[in-house]
Amino acid sequence: EISKGRFSLTTTRNHDLVYIDNKGVEYKQPAGDKTYSHHFLKTSATPTLSGEIGVRERAEITYLCAIQADGSYKQTIKSNNQPHNSWRVAFKKEAKINRFREALITLEIPYSEYPVDERGMVGFYVGNPLVKGLLEYKTKTFDSKYILNKSNEWLQAFVTESWLWDGSIKGSTPIYCTTNKSNVTLLQTVGHIVGYRCRIMTSEDSRKDSYKTYYR
Repeated sequence: EISKGRFSLTTTRNHDLVYIDNKGVEYKQPAGDKTYSHHFLKTSATPTLSGEIGVRERAEITYLCAIQADGSYKQTIKSNNQPHNSWRVAFKKEAKINRFREALITLEIPYSEYPVDERGMVGFYVGNPLVKGLLEYKTKTFDSKYILNKSNEWLQAFVTESWLWDGSIKGSTPIYCTTNKSNVTLLQTVGHIVGYRCRIMTSEDSRKDSYKTYYR
């Protein structure tokens, strides 16, 4: 692992990385031989022709991140003994409620919205379980192959959207938090690709034996 301050990157020791020194000169060196600090790693991603993503793509990112953060995947058996799959989500913050509703409308996804409950939450029922970018629904694991093939602008929007739903901003530092290690590793990778300095931290919740490790 290459680790320095707020930056960490896991790779094999013999993997060649391209660095940029403090004079702007590029050089290549195996990861395990790295000894200098204050040098930059060179990253790249494919840009879109227009330099931006469309409204529908942005709505797909919102829907993906919202479902991954707060969605509950349900499978029931209908009267004809056929399985029926759906997502249930609920939000308290008005900004999240409006953002999620707008994404559903943009994507033309049928849904039912329920009034505020005793917890102060507004619920949504989504009968269409398909979520582009999720590999496994029950664990809500991101599909890294699908996501890493997206454009630079898409990846930038994905990183920004992720901490709106499953994270926070501490001072000027955005933080993504999850119990799914695969997801936080993907977010770190995407963050590096689009130019963020990222590291992964862990914390243990010892209040109950059933609580999991949190990754940030």
